[in-house]
Amino acid sequence: MPGDVRLTGPLERALHLKTVPVLSGLAPRELATLARYTRERYHVPGETILVPGAPVDRLLVIISGTVRATGGEHRDEELGPGRAIGYLSLLSGDSSDLEAKAVTGATVLEVEREALEDLFEDDVHILYGQAQILARRLLAVRKRIPDGTELAPDGWDPIPDALGADLIARLRYMRQGGAFRNASLDALVELARRLEEVSFAPGETIWRTGTASGYAVILTAGRVRCTLPDGRHFIAGPGYPMGNLESQCGELRWYDATAETPTHGLRAETQFFLDIMEDHVQMARDYLSSFARNVIRVIQEGGEEAP
Repeated sequence: MPGDVRLTGPLERALHLKTVPVLSGLAPRELATLARYTRERYHVPGETILVPGAPVDRLLVIISGTVRATGGEHRDEELGPGRAIGYLSLLSGDSSDLEAKAVTGATVLEVEREALEDLFEDDVHILYGQAQILARRLLAVRKRIPDGTELAPDGWDPIPDALGADLIARLRYMRQGGAFRNASLDALVELARRLEEVSFAPGETIWRTGTASGYAVILTAGRVRCTLPDGRHFIAGPGYPMGNLESQCGELRWYDATAETPTHGLRAETQFFLDIMEDHVQMARDYLSSFARNVIRVIQEGGEEAP
């Protein structure tokens, strides 16, 4: 009958969660913790499970049956056992157009948002591990970038002279980014103080393909030509966190970066950023949410598949 059911115990629930790609990297203890906070529900054919227009407050994991998911990160697809619904929408924290309806009688596990947030707060490395998973997906898409693309977030106000920028100017600049817009002042001040101001003359090489990453350059002024080994190129402009994706993934640089104009930026060491996220969990959550929103956008544009 529809509603709450109790057909599986905590161990079986943990094993079902383990089959979900985005959760498969969790340790047994962490999966067991999530399993204790899951609810098993049965839905009759045609029943609406997620209603569009509101923030997604739970992750669905299908145990049996078929569910149609439309909108959000799922576009329009029928999903069966072992598939998850709404994970990216949940992480994004935004209102979603995601709708889920049971096609056949379907049994699902519901993982409440609070359970995931508690898990992330207990160990921020778990949260960062999820961010790395999303960063790898974004990096794979970014490497297919069309020739001549220009990357510069809308609405960013460049700093004319980065070398003259004071702490207040840095804070104002960083607030423009989605990952930092809601961060506490203490967290932003700590991060801003650790940034190193850098500048490059026209024609100067910033890095070459195959060199080590480990830091990003948040461009504050100027243009950088990024050339891939196959000859394609894209242009990075103010507001773009150049080199962030491969640094988060621990991969090598995948393009030559050369300043086209007098260029300024703020160099952010990846390890410093991780240290700050350990002390400021809300910033870490915002960072993960920004990755989730970017992956959803890529999926909706047809460049990726849902997890």
